[in-house]
Amino acid sequence: MKYNLSKSIDRERFKRRCNELFEKRSFVELKDKTSRTLRQNNYLHLIIGYLASEVGVPLEYAKNEYYKKAANGELFIRTMTDPVTGAQTLTLCSSAALTAEEMRISIDRFREWSSSVAGIYLPEAGEDAFLREIEIEIQRNEKYL
Repeated sequence: MKYNLSKSIDRERFKRRCNELFEKRSFVELKDKTSRTLRQNNYLHLIIGYLASEVGVPLEYAKNEYYKKAANGELFIRTMTDPVTGAQTLTLCSSAALTAEEMRISIDRFREWSSSVAGIYLPEAGEDAFLREIEIEIQRNEKYL
């Protein structure tokens, strides 16, 4: 369950629910959610989809190889020690862990990378007409992405 503790009604619901779980001596997990905005997420998926359709690669490939590794490696690539073999391996983190500010930075880097390396201009978030065209283009090519 998610609660927005800046709203009084949610604060009351949160307290009530916490007390219920406390009384039941439940096993619980509590997380502070400071993630990106829904608008940022939609915009990011639009521009990743556009790049994927322009280059001719699957959406997942563009997201992992171009957005996460090439443009934002320092944000997404983590070294992990395999618990069985002890070997060091590289893994990709989820963008869900990013704050709104980190998401903004990652999008700016991706747009810059796309322009300078791939030669493809990705529109800014406020370029509504261009973004609508991209949305149509992605829907047209959806079966290939």
